[in-house]
Amino acid sequence: MSARIPQRHPAGPCRIPAGVATFSRLLGIRGPDAAQFRRLGEALTEGDPLMDELVGWMIEAGMKSTRPLFEQALARGIDSVTNAPAPLREFFAIVEDTPSWVDPAKLRLGAQTMNSGGADGLFIARDVALLGGYSFSGFNQTLLRTGALEKGSNKRFAETSQWALDVIADGGLELFGAGYRSTLRVRLIHSLVRRHVVDLPDWDSERWGLPINQTDMAATLVGALVAPMVGGLGIGLVNKPSEYSAVGHLARYVGWLMGVDDEFLP
Repeated sequence: MSARIPQRHPAGPCRIPAGVATFSRLLGIRGPDAAQFRRLGEALTEGDPLMDELVGWMIEAGMKSTRPLFEQALARGIDSVTNAPAPLREFFAIVEDTPSWVDPAKLRLGAQTMNSGGADGLFIARDVALLGGYSFSGFNQTLLRTGALEKGSNKRFAETSQWALDVIADGGLELFGAGYRSTLRVRLIHSLVRRHVVDLPDWDSERWGLPINQTDMAATLVGALVAPMVGGLGIGLVNKPSEYSAVGHLARYVGWLMGVDDEFLP
């Protein structure tokens, strides 16, 4: 039986602006076929089972005692936690087992490429990814209910920028590096928010799906790390094919750490 698709999912792919479509073709980025588009709709109801299970245990056992254990494992590895509880050990055993497809050299090149944009790259990320994302009402329902939009875009941009800077820092995505730690903290927060918002009386699951779902997480990943590279073409920030490939590789690993399912990774 097919999964129920939330009402926010359109009947078909929306029209892509001509300028974006041109750059997408140049980069070999294609739109989804019918089956892929339906799958994106289904994934609006899917969360992050691995982290959601860990968060359920953390809340039940008490965040005051479990959060420090999470932070210790994050900074020094699960083996540094004496008699680590099973839920914590099971989670970190997975995220510390770096996938075989991860290429450290490509991660370094991807980070260097993103850093090469300098201040221009940062402004593109703000204008294309962050501000552009505010135009998607379905995506923003969670932000509305957490009060993130009331705090203003400056604070959110600063927080998102710090995460991105951690990711593209020298060694940021190495095990226990700044980007590794920041990404898993974001993943934890996403799960806490998901758990809170879905239980709010005004949350309409049939219309909006699950808060911070797989489709929205994948879209956020593309918006934060891939869209700025596409936007850079418009102001003359042109890179080599190998560099674009490296940025895609970096985004793929970040998405894996963030809890995005393999089928939606770049």
